[in-house]
Amino acid sequence: MMGRLAAFGAMTQAEDKWTTGYCLAVAIPEITGSSKQVDPGSETPFTAVVSHKFETTQLHVPVTATLASGTVSVTPSGTKVPSPASFRYTAPGELDKTAAVLLETRSKRGIATLNVEFRTGLSAYRASWQDQGTVWSGVVCGLDRPFTITVVSPGGDLTMPFEFAPSGPAGGTVRFDVAKYGTHWKGGGPYEVKAADTGQLSLVGRIQGSYTASGQTGYYPIPFNVPLAPLTTNECAGH
Repeated sequence: MMGRLAAFGAMTQAEDKWTTGYCLAVAIPEITGSSKQVDPGSETPFTAVVSHKFETTQLHVPVTATLASGTVSVTPSGTKVPSPASFRYTAPGELDKTAAVLLETRSKRGIATLNVEFRTGLSAYRASWQDQGTVWSGVVCGLDRPFTITVVSPGGDLTMPFEFAPSGPAGGTVRFDVAKYGTHWKGGGPYEVKAADTGQLSLVGRIQGSYTASGQTGYYPIPFNVPLAPLTTNECAGH
């Protein structure tokens, strides 16, 4: 009797280890820890990797991803994808929203799960662009707060601050107003924050400008498509 009880206890312990991920681990190399801040309305690709905890070898076993809470979606959802498994999380357009994605693997090796939290926040960016000798540059400490892009004319003789006033992280209005060398330049209009298929964000717009000199006024369009790169310095510290 005691032998049968001991054997049953050993089997129960083995089953507990098998079902609680004692032998397996699910990880996402692109994410440090179990949470990641993402931009509102963005799409974030990530890869789920399954490995054996003790052998430290990667396993080509199926992984499924489901949205456990929050919005908007994870794709593919509820589908078995062999590890390393590629998924994509689509975030809502609002700030300070959270979502939990549950990753799970089930195979003869055992069961393992990982919960990853995505939170919408605002990242900082460096804006840099050149167009026909005109240089655009600046730092964006948040797509929901005012920022300035400096525009320098070819030759560097004229510097104009373009003042961006976001109505939200997806866009807003921009204006400039500079008087120099007896000429008055001004203009403005709407702009948008657009994402390319690669995930690259850009400030995009086509605004109306004007110049007045010696009582004469002329008008000209200003199209722009200014790429935003993630800021790697501390220029936005404290902002």
